[in-house]
Amino acid sequence: MKMFKIVSFLLLILVLISGCGTTPSNENDNTKDNQNDKEVKLVVGHTGNKDNSVDIFFEKLKEEIEESSNNNIQLEIQGAGALGGDEELIESVNIGSVDMISAASSNMAPYTEEILALDLPYIFKSRDDANNILKGEIGEGLLNEVSETTGNKALTFINVGGFRLLANTKKEIKTPNDSKGLKLRATGSPIEESYIKNIGANPTPISWSETYNSVEQKVVDGLQLQPNWLALNGFDEIMNYATETQALMAFHVVQFNQEKWDDLTEDQRSIITESIDKVRDEANEADAKDEDNFKKDLIDNGVDIYTPSDSELEEWSKLGKEVREEQIDKNNIDKSLVEDILSEQN
Repeated sequence: MKMFKIVSFLLLILVLISGCGTTPSNENDNTKDNQNDKEVKLVVGHTGNKDNSVDIFFEKLKEEIEESSNNNIQLEIQGAGALGGDEELIESVNIGSVDMISAASSNMAPYTEEILALDLPYIFKSRDDANNILKGEIGEGLLNEVSETTGNKALTFINVGGFRLLANTKKEIKTPNDSKGLKLRATGSPIEESYIKNIGANPTPISWSETYNSVEQKVVDGLQLQPNWLALNGFDEIMNYATETQALMAFHVVQFNQEKWDDLTEDQRSIITESIDKVRDEANEADAKDEDNFKKDLIDNGVDIYTPSDSELEEWSKLGKEVREEQIDKNNIDKSLVEDILSEQN
């Protein structure tokens, strides 16, 4: 009888221990389910005006994420520079006062050298080539580099208007020689500054938020900017001339606060990344379709857009490629990365 009581007592202890072992697992499962059901609000900042590709991207992203998450993930979007220019937004997302942003690749130069490859003159032959490359392994590698150097979670690239126009207030520019003496606004990219110098103009670094006033007040004579950004930001009211040099493109890098990203559940992160992949392509397609319309708007509002002849374009290309080779060495840009980008284009 005594032995039976001892065995019974031991069995009881084992049952209790077993029960204690399963309770935390159930609690953890319930906690995870609760986290997935918990409402998450994300503050988004960008500099795009209504109806440009950045604005389209984030508006579509809001719809897609909120629908896919049954409104458990909600986006509050502050566009058109309401939370500051690119530089301010990069810092804001880094410290967590904003959850998600996009910033021009040219304004990422102070943070990473690798992304400077995208600013090289004549690195891309077309917007389709650029989009396909940035969606592939090369783009993924660049996003990882941005994440490592900024401390933000870089998620994707958005095409923001195709090739930039060289726009100015003073005269028609057909060849690089016509640019001599002009003061042109430059971004934070040393490559753009070098390119402006090489075509005979004078680069003047100015933040995006101050650019319009700087042109209007004749601090600078012009800038290099895509047709949609020129039209949607009212530059057609103060610009008279633009030239299609086909030298430089620009892209926005979508970034997320890393700590906030880590706090999301795996399901929540999947909803966001899958939504981004979907709406990025939609925004890029809309951007391509609208490019000619924005050029027409500029022309209708008095901007003379000049298309160089083949021989004139060769002059632009020659100078641009000289800058490309020089800047690869000067800025320690990975030559193999540049070669990979060039080799993937027809």
